[in-house]
Amino acid sequence: MNKRPHFHFTPDSNWMNDPNGLSYYKGEFHLFYQHNPKNCYWGNMTWGHAKSKDLFNWEHLPYALNPDSKVFGDIDGCFSGSAIVERDELLLFYTGVEMKTKKLNEFGNIVTVGSNDLIPSQILAKSIDGINFKKIQKLSLELPKSYCRSHVEIQKCGEKMVYGI
Repeated sequence: MNKRPHFHFTPDSNWMNDPNGLSYYKGEFHLFYQHNPKNCYWGNMTWGHAKSKDLFNWEHLPYALNPDSKVFGDIDGCFSGSAIVERDELLLFYTGVEMKTKKLNEFGNIVTVGSNDLIPSQILAKSIDGINFKKIQKLSLELPKSYCRSHVEIQKCGEKMVYGI
C-alpha cells in the first residue's frame, strides 16, 4: 500500500519542512522547501527544489541551496526565505545560519545548543536558468540587541526597515 500523498508534493525521502518561495518562472512553477538529505529528522538544512507545469506532477531538481559557505554565513544551514522573479532571473532570499555552539542530537544531526546560539545572515542567491543558483551577496542588517537573532524577516515599510521574528 502506497502511503504517499496523491495531491501534495513530497520529496523522494527524508524530512521536509517550510515550503519557501513558490514562484512561476519561464512557464513553470518552482517549489523550494527545507530538506534534510541525510535522514528523516530536523537537521542538515538544505533547500530542496522541484518544478511543475500543472502543480500536480513534479520534477525533482538538484538542491537550490546547500549549507556550504563560511563566507556567506550558511555553513550550518539554509533556513527560511522566499523567491522572486526579476528581470528574467529567479532570486532567492534566505536566512543562512552558523552555529556558535553545536552538538549531535539523538538522530545524528548537528544542532545548536541554545536558541541564541545561531548567527543569522540574510543572503541573496540567483539563477538565470531556474536550476543552478549562485550565492551573490550577504545582506547587511542590524537588529536591536534585545531580539533573538535566530530567525529574521525584513519588510520595507515606507522608508524604514521593519524587522520581525
